Amino acid sequence: MVFDMAPEGIRKCVISTNIAETSVTIDGMRFIIDSGKVKEMSYDGKYKMQRLQEFNISRASAEQRKGRAGRTGPGVCYRLYSENDYLSFQEYSTPEIRRVPLDSLILQMISMGLKDPRKFPFVEPPDMTAIDSALLRLQEQAALSTIDCSLTSIGSMLARLPVDVSIGKMLIFACIFQYVNPILIMASALSIQSPFLSFLQCDPDTITRRRPMMSNHGDPFTLLNLFDEWIYVKSEGQNTRTWCKRRGVEEQRLYDITKLRRQFQDILRDYNMEIDYQQAKRRTTLEKREHWKKKQQLKDLKSEHDKESKQRKFLKLE
Repeated sequence: MVFDMAPEGIRKCVISTNIAETSVTIDGMRFIIDSGKVKEMSYDGKYKMQRLQEFNISRASAEQRKGRAGRTGPGVCYRLYSENDYLSFQEYSTPEIRRVPLDSLILQMISMGLKDPRKFPFVEPPDMTAIDSALLRLQEQAALSTIDCSLTSIGSMLARLPVDVSIGKMLIFACIFQYVNPILIMASALSIQSPFLSFLQCDPDTITRRRPMMSNHGDPFTLLNLFDEWIYVKSEGQNTRTWCKRRGVEEQRLYDITKLRRQFQDILRDYNMEIDYQQAKRRTTLEKREHWKKKQQLKDLKSEHDKESKQRKFLKLE
């Protein structure tokens, strides 16, 4: 539909991500509105995981966006930022391989049989320290052996999941311990920007209204409480926009959590990891065999986890 000509007398509007910056020609495109923003994966040091965040585009991207108009006729680009803003942008976008941790990429490479990622001929080579850091983090996550960096049982499962390593491990252990629903919400909430608006965190009224949702067990549980409360308010037919505003919460991010939760749930189903008894009845023999294999892997992982827990020694105060 994007490339179809609009009927006579009707104006066609195309809303696009930065994929439109590539050499895409849409016939009849006369006007471009450039927000000057892009959502990219970046590393969140606080939560030690990747998340999608909003940044300014580069000057090269701005020129690419401008070039989408007027390719087949006269065109105009409206930029929603000043010339000073434009001059403050980076000249070129930083390649993702040099912007985010390489944990998932290194794990994929090792799962494909590439023993030493340091020797791989990258088109845009990352720093060796970034590769070494990724290997160390994967060992800390028990995805790689500390002896020879070979894949562990959980590492082979994580390599198949198209998500961040930390999130993937959360999803796997959610299935093992059968706490899928709350962990899906936590994983989704940790994958996006915080719904809590930071400029209101010192406001006394906002603090008071947020207090019932705050958890002593950390941010993941606070985010879970927030989402559950929002769902309850919605189910009661109350005005959730006002409810969020009074608590300094960006409601759109709660909708983002809902969408991401559904995506994570679909991933678990695609890999036969989610427990769904109604669906299990409809599986073919081959699907049942595959599901049983995955279930056995989860059981083995749970046994390994329980064994490690028993072997741990704790200091006791005399």
